[in-house]
Amino acid sequence: MSTPKRLQAPRGMIVTFGFIVFFAAVAFGVKIYEFLTDLLDDGGIGFAGSHLLTYVLVAAGFILLLVHGFLSGHFAAIEEPKYTMLEKEIARDNADELV
Repeated sequence: MSTPKRLQAPRGMIVTFGFIVFFAAVAFGVKIYEFLTDLLDDGGIGFAGSHLLTYVLVAAGFILLLVHGFLSGHFAAIEEPKYTMLEKEIARDNADELV
């Protein structure tokens, strides 16, 4: 019995994705720096405070979701969460039919 070949993404796609993520991270860092410099100005807290808090909370939420995904093994078997979700949905539908 032969083992299935593992699909690999083309190198160009990986490089392009890397550039996009890098430049997005740099742009996000620049925006955070601008907000921090506005906060340090005399009247900056009223303007940038809520926006900076929103950015930090959203970024922290995404980072926590990414870490949770890695620690729980969602990236080890990429199709497994889909099948788990479908199994739970079928079980929930069956439970609703019984009621």
